[in-house]
Amino acid sequence: MYRLYNWRACIYGFLLCFYLFACVETVVDQELDEPDFIAGEVMAGEVMAGEVMADEVMAGEVMAGEVMAGEIMAGEIMAGEVMAGEIMAGEVMAGEVMAGEVMAGEMSLLPEGQCEQMRVNAELGLRLRPQANTNQMQLALLPLGTLVTILEIVEGEVINGDSRWARVDAQGLSGYLSMYFLDCVDVSETIDDEVFFTPPLVCDTRAIISQSFNDTQGSHSGRSRYALDFALGSGTEITAMAPGRVLKTYLVTEPGDPCYNGGERECRDAANYIILEHSDQTRTAYLHLNEIHMNEGEQVTRAQVIGLSGHTGWSTGPHLHVERQEPCGDPRNCQTIHFSLLEIGVPAEDQWVNALPCP
Repeated sequence: MYRLYNWRACIYGFLLCFYLFACVETVVDQELDEPDFIAGEVMAGEVMAGEVMADEVMAGEVMAGEVMAGEIMAGEIMAGEVMAGEIMAGEVMAGEVMAGEVMAGEMSLLPEGQCEQMRVNAELGLRLRPQANTNQMQLALLPLGTLVTILEIVEGEVINGDSRWARVDAQGLSGYLSMYFLDCVDVSETIDDEVFFTPPLVCDTRAIISQSFNDTQGSHSGRSRYALDFALGSGTEITAMAPGRVLKTYLVTEPGDPCYNGGERECRDAANYIILEHSDQTRTAYLHLNEIHMNEGEQVTRAQVIGLSGHTGWSTGPHLHVERQEPCGDPRNCQTIHFSLLEIGVPAEDQWVNALPCP
C-alpha cells in the first residue's frame, strides 16, 4: 500500500512539474516575441525611420538637399544669378542704366569757356528729353530760336556724330537737349545798343543785394539763373531799369490775402508783378510788388516809378526780384538772360548798390 501511494505521488509530481515548465516557457515566449515585432521592423527599423522618412526621401535629396534649399530656391535662381546677381543689383538697376552711364556716371560741371546760353537751331523745334537719349517720350518741344541756359554737359546718345547733351531748365521743366541742335549766344553782347540797365531805385537811394546770379543755394538757378534780389522794405518805390512798354501787369494779391506777406511754395502764383518790353524785344520783370502804378500798353521812361515793392507770393522777406527775359509766349516762364547794371556790372550778394543821382 505504501509503495502504491509513492508511485502515484511520483506520477502526480511529474505531471505538476511538466505543467509548470510549460506555463513558464509560454510566458517567456510572449514577452520576447512582442518587442521583436513592434520595435524591430515597424518602429525603429529600416522602413519608417531609416531609409524612407529621414534619410533619402524627405530630408535628404528632396526637401533640404538638392531641390528646395540647394540648387533651385537659395542657390542659383533666388539669391544667386537672377535676383541679387546679374539682373537686379548688378547690371540693370545699379550698374549701367541707373547710376552708370546716364544718371551719375560721366556727368560733369560746365567746362570752363563753355557757352552758358544757347539757342535752338532746329527748324522744326527741338525735343526736351528726360534723359540724354531719344528712348523716352519728349517732355516738351522747344521752337526754333528758343534760348536756354546750360546747367551741365553729359555724354549720351550720339546724334549726327555729337555725343554731348545739355541739361537745361526750359518751360518750367528740367531735361536734356542734344548739343548738335544748339548754337552759342555771347551773353556779353547787348542785342540793342540803346538797351542798358540802371538800378531799379529812386535817385540818391541805395539797397543791398540779397541774392545775385546763379545762386544754387537759393532760388536763382535754372530758369531764374540771371536774376537779382534787392532787399527793400514793403512800400518802397521802384523804378524802370530801362525804357519800354508795359507788356503785362498782375495784381491779384491784396492786403488780407494769406500770401500778401509772403508764404511757402503754395504762394508761388500769388506774387504781383509788372513786365516791361524793350526795343530789342527782351523784357524785364519786377516781382513781389504791393502796388502797380502803370497800365498795360503804357510807355515807360528810364527811372520812372512803376510801383511799390512788397512781400507777395512765395517769399521769405520783403524784397524786389528783377530779371531780364527772352521773348516767349508766357512771360511768367520765359528764360532769364544775362544783363549788367550801368557802371556796376553784375553785383555780388551782400553788395550795396547806389541808384543814379537825381538830375
